[in-house]
Amino acid sequence: MTSGPGHILVGMGQYQYSPRVRFVVGAALGVGGLIMTVAGFRQLLLVAHPLQSSEMAGALMGLLILFAGVSISMPPVAGVRQYLFGALAITCMALLFDWVAFVPGPRDFHAGASAIHRGGPVNSTLGRVAFGLFAVFCDLFAFYAWRRTLQQLKRRADTDAP
Repeated sequence: MTSGPGHILVGMGQYQYSPRVRFVVGAALGVGGLIMTVAGFRQLLLVAHPLQSSEMAGALMGLLILFAGVSISMPPVAGVRQYLFGALAITCMALLFDWVAFVPGPRDFHAGASAIHRGGPVNSTLGRVAFGLFAVFCDLFAFYAWRRTLQQLKRRADTDAP
C-alpha cells in the first residue's frame, strides 16, 4: 500500500507498539508488581495463618502484575519465554480468584462498580459463588495456557534435537 511517491505505509495492528513503549510499560508494571509482591510476602511473614490472611491477595496480585509486565516487555514474538510468563500471570490470576472463592476466612463483598462507589454490602455466599464461577473459568484458562507453553517447549526441543 503506497501513499505518494516514495512513501510506503506499513500496516500495523492497533495493539502493536514500539519496543521502547513495550519495555517502559512492562518495566513499570514489573517494578510495581515486584514492590507489591515483596510487601505482601513481608506482611505474610507476620501473620499466624498466612493462607487465610488478606495479604495473600496482595501477594498474588503483585505476582500477577510482575509476570504480566515481564511478558509485555518482551518482543511480540510467540516464543517459549513469552508463553511461560503469560501462563504464570494467568495462573496467578486464577489463584487469586480461587483464594477469594474457596479459602476459608472473612470476605467483604460490595455491589458497587468501583473503589470510589463501593455500593451496598452483598451476601458473602453470593460473592463467593460469583468468584467461584470465574475461578473455575480462570483455572481452565490457566490449564490451557500451560498446555500451550509445554507444547511450545516441546516443539522447540524437537527443532533443537540433532
